Amino acid sequence: MNFFLKFTILIVLNLNLTAQVKQQNILRVDQMPNLPKPLSIIDYNKLSHSAVIVIVPANGKITYSGNKMLVNGIVVDYMKIKTQ
Repeated sequence: MNFFLKFTILIVLNLNLTAQVKQQNILRVDQMPNLPKPLSIIDYNKLSHSAVIVIVPANGKITYSGNKMLVNGIVVDYMKIKTQ
């Protein structure tokens, strides 16, 4: 056998014979549940992290057209239900 093949076999055998590191238990980690309760999956498609700030005149006329809220004829909110 050539030297390279002998060396490779020696390395592979040596890797299998080396001592493994013993896993130690951590008390606080062992006390943690495997799954949080109550488990809830967040649907990030429905979750929105953005906002739009609209500055309107204090004396602006608020009107509604369908599900839109308008201030001085300009749409400032969709899906708005009239509350008054």
